[in-house]
Amino acid sequence: MEFVFETRHALGRTALVLSGGGLMGMYHIGVIKVLYEENLLPRIITGASVGSLVAAMFATKTWEEIPSLFNGNNVIFDAFKKKSKSN
Repeated sequence: MEFVFETRHALGRTALVLSGGGLMGMYHIGVIKVLYEENLLPRIITGASVGSLVAAMFATKTWEEIPSLFNGNNVIFDAFKKKSKSN
């Protein structure tokens, strides 16, 4: 019975599954932006590799905070900058 009750949470719901691959992250953000603007963003978002990072970025925001992620000013990409070798 417990299995039936737990399955009920996700069964019949649309989910967005984001794939891995470094450059795909920007595409994922674009897809989420369009789905958000059209009020079609599903409640279940998951992913692998960079897809999981993008999913987590949006999962930690309220519906009202999501647009702030689209302009790029509130997202720091320093971790992806090439480090210079120091001697």
